[in-house]
Amino acid sequence: MEHRVNKQSERTRRWITQALLKLLRTVPYASISVSDLTREADVSRQSFYRNFESKDAVVSRYLSMIFADYRAAFVREREGLGRRRAVELVFETLYAHKDDVIALVASVPRGTMMLALQDALLDAVAGMESFPKDLSKASDSFGSDMLMYQLGGVSAVVFKWVSNEMPSSPRDMTERLLSVMESVGDGDMVFGRLVEAVGGSAGMATPAA
Repeated sequence: MEHRVNKQSERTRRWITQALLKLLRTVPYASISVSDLTREADVSRQSFYRNFESKDAVVSRYLSMIFADYRAAFVREREGLGRRRAVELVFETLYAHKDDVIALVASVPRGTMMLALQDALLDAVAGMESFPKDLSKASDSFGSDMLMYQLGGVSAVVFKWVSNEMPSSPRDMTERLLSVMESVGDGDMVFGRLVEAVGGSAGMATPAA
């Protein structure tokens, strides 16, 4: 019974997320109401609030879905995966959802989008079983602080790239971001340590729905 309920909840979340992406093609984000979403998704308001706290939570879930793809690709390619490829996968994953991501960044308030983007990326890398625990956001350590600092920078670069409608290729953006990381001396903190920790035997925690 519980499995059936979870499957239904997942379908409801997917329908609502798809409804938001569809509405964004013609309606500004600020003008989209919960009623609009439930009408487009053909679900009740009760179903919406059972699955999401707010409209912003739908944005967060969509980005989490995208970065679940990143995490899966990272683990799939783990043998011989280097820092450069780990970074490039971030851009490739977003580029695969180009139209929807650009629409979100163009319409969702910057602060909301930046926070959702950073949280989704953090959850993707920290969700890997081999991710160093001293870098978790719950850890009160220098490493944890450095993690948030670097991911904030990565998120800002990604946000700017998407805001400009992805004019450069994922490969070019990888080169640019790695150059910035190396110039400030923090290139190995997140992606380098993640690649080192994962090695050839990475595990992946089950992503939250």
